[in-house]
Amino acid sequence: MTEEKKRKEEELLNDRVNFKLYAAEQHLNQLKDIKQKYGHIMGSTKIRIQTEMEIDCFLAHVIGAKDSLLVQINDDLGLGIPIEKVNLETVNAKLNDINKTNLLKHLDNLTGKKTSWLWLLNEIRNHSLHRKRIPRLVHVNITENISNNTSYSSETIHFVGDARIKDNPFMQKDIILFLQESLDRMRKLVENVRKKLKN
Repeated sequence: MTEEKKRKEEELLNDRVNFKLYAAEQHLNQLKDIKQKYGHIMGSTKIRIQTEMEIDCFLAHVIGAKDSLLVQINDDLGLGIPIEKVNLETVNAKLNDINKTNLLKHLDNLTGKKTSWLWLLNEIRNHSLHRKRIPRLVHVNITENISNNTSYSSETIHFVGDARIKDNPFMQKDIILFLQESLDRMRKLVENVRKKLKN
């Protein structure tokens, strides 16, 4: 193992936020591998079990990154909130006391807005981990090439939610694409908050 790789592994173990993002990415990669290997993620019971495990683990880790970020803010700013009580509400109350309300303004907006990607991601995570599996809807797209008489089919799989989430614009995306974009957005959110934290 190279020194560089060892250093990166040590950094992951010492930075819980980045560890959570890294873990989410690993589960998303496993999901992509399932689709590449089998051509879909909705096949046999065995494939669906693997798919469910990867989605549940992804959701737990990507939302966990946000929770770990709140713990980091509590620690870095010496807010003094007991770890079991660290959440967006308690952190915001303490930030208000020290005139740093702008630190989590964007996160507040995303969390409270039912059309945001973060609200939806959190709702899907809560539903999937604590209630029951979120049903999927499969769209099969067939593309035909008349000139060489061939056809190609692909599938798009969407989450299908209840009345609270079904009209969310992010629900219209393929599951893997939605999860990839959610991971990218969470990384950007973390990066922006950490930049503000340093100022």
